[in-house]
Amino acid sequence: MLTVTFEPEIEERIHSIARRTGRTDMDCVREALLAYIEELDDAEVAANRLAEPARLYSAAEVRRELDL
Repeated sequence: MLTVTFEPEIEERIHSIARRTGRTDMDCVREALLAYIEELDDAEVAANRLAEPARLYSAAEVRRELDL
C-alpha cells in the first residue's frame, strides 16, 4: 500500500474531478496513475523499436508474400 500527499491545489482538482464524475478521489487517482504507467510503457516500447528498427518491406514484397 502507498500513501501519497498532494499539494492543496492538486488535491482540490482531484476532488473536483471526482465530484463531476461521481467517483471517489481514490478512483480518480488510481485511473490517472494507471494511464500514466501505460503511457510510460508505450514510450519505452516505441523507444526500443526506434533503437532497433525492424526490416521494411516494399509494397511489391508484401503483395508477393500475400499472393495478391
